[in-house]
Amino acid sequence: MTKQDIEVKIAETRDELEACFKLLHDEYVGSGFMQPDHSGMRTTLHHALPTTVTICAKVGNEVVATVTLIKKASLPLPMEAIVDIDSIIDTSECSVAEVSALAAHPRFRKTCGAVFFPLTRFLFKYCVQVMDIRHLMIAVNPNHIATYESLLFFERLPGGAVNNYDFANGAPAIVATLDLREASEKFKNAYHHRTQRRNLHQYFMGDLCEENRVFKADSIDRQAPLMPPGILDYFFNERTAIFRSLDEKTKHLLHDIYCFPEYKQVLPEMTLGVAT
Repeated sequence: MTKQDIEVKIAETRDELEACFKLLHDEYVGSGFMQPDHSGMRTTLHHALPTTVTICAKVGNEVVATVTLIKKASLPLPMEAIVDIDSIIDTSECSVAEVSALAAHPRFRKTCGAVFFPLTRFLFKYCVQVMDIRHLMIAVNPNHIATYESLLFFERLPGGAVNNYDFANGAPAIVATLDLREASEKFKNAYHHRTQRRNLHQYFMGDLCEENRVFKADSIDRQAPLMPPGILDYFFNERTAIFRSLDEKTKHLLHDIYCFPEYKQVLPEMTLGVAT
């Protein structure tokens, strides 16, 4: 398989999102990071937010890998349940996002770079050119942290090692961060002497003509919700009970976020007049 065989894009359609959530479910169950869900998917409330982006890698019409980017906004990041990230948010201009929900089809396990590298390249460029992210955060299993440190220069957050991360079914996790303003120089220093095939600075940080079209800022409405009402209804009302299980404060928050008339019928009904 060549790089040209793999298309990396934002998961936009119901079929693409469902394929991502199913792949994530199967890989997380297989790794012990979650219990099987009756829906056959791993879907969280964060996936319903317009500040969350689900990315997929496709071979033909098949989704073979996925990763989710969760920008810090209305809700705390999942990792904030286990670590204080105030030291990262050191100025008002800093935007922080958590990289989460990474999964690849089993046939890519021995050659994970075939999908991991294209996903990462797309992720980096989308963060910088579209979402204006400075700090990328990860919470990964200790068995995998060395890859992120040695190849991508993530740095462990002090106090960011935990033995029990509920978001991953109680598995241990290590929290690490990458400052994207400094990343290019780090990649350049580490990889400038490599051949073109092994130059990860050029691969991750270089200008890619094909992707320049994708990331034109004026072609993307950053304020528009990424999921239309029908897709929200399908994933969070029909296939799961996520909306119905929300507390009153979170229901009000969702209504504030999706303040368009066409969304009112699919959002959870509020039973109190004022959020508590």
